[in-house]
Amino acid sequence: MMAFNGVSQMWLFSLYEFLRTWRQRATQLLQLADQYAKTLPRKQKAFLEKTIADAKAKEKHIFSGASFYSKHVSRITDPAFVDAVKAYYERMDGWFGFIEELRMNLAKHEVPKKRGMVAEMPGYARIDLVRGTLYWQFIDAQPVGRIS
Repeated sequence: MMAFNGVSQMWLFSLYEFLRTWRQRATQLLQLADQYAKTLPRKQKAFLEKTIADAKAKEKHIFSGASFYSKHVSRITDPAFVDAVKAYYERMDGWFGFIEELRMNLAKHEVPKKRGMVAEMPGYARIDLVRGTLYWQFIDAQPVGRIS
């Protein structure tokens, strides 16, 4: 059971890192889109070319997988793309917060954003006798109704 509990936690930590990394990329793309929009029209082409070149320079160190960063950067001029990134980011915000709080309880044994509040039975999964699954008991510091 201890091994299964450990694997379950690692799956959750992987999900958290995936979402955190995606949110970081989305934030970068949204910031670049804002910078592009604030750039004088006569300088926008140069800004975009430099931004794409910088993205490609970062991708040259990737050997074992595909990277779509420069392709995504090249689309910051497309309002539909930017709106889709923003909408997905906002839609995932509540779920990310929930996963983040659970991760903090399991990995750091504390309740996030609640200074001095200790997590209850951190990292200890229990077996649901009805479903046969593992579940964690943790303190959820989010306001009610945040997950959508």
